[in-house]
Amino acid sequence: MLSKNDPANYRKMSEPFESIEAANESLLKFYEAIETARKEFHIMDVHVIVKMNVMRDGNEGAAMTSAHYGNTLESAPMCAWAFGNEQADLVAALRESAKRAVL
Repeated sequence: MLSKNDPANYRKMSEPFESIEAANESLLKFYEAIETARKEFHIMDVHVIVKMNVMRDGNEGAAMTSAHYGNTLESAPMCAWAFGNEQADLVAALRESAKRAVL
């Protein structure tokens, strides 16, 4: 599974939106860009899970949501497949880390 660990950008993206409304506005634009890219690159199904930090009543909190483009009946199977792969990658990384700690 493709992953990119980018700490500097992650810190920047962790800054909270000033309101739920601002977060929703940005999210809708992001979804529009995904829909456009899906059509441009001929991708049949896309499932996106997003997490953002948002200010609510003066308190910072996290918000998560998802969207699916394509055949909505594929949403749950795609998420299950991704979850299984992510778990396998995590287990492999933990085993590798444990091997290095023992050596």
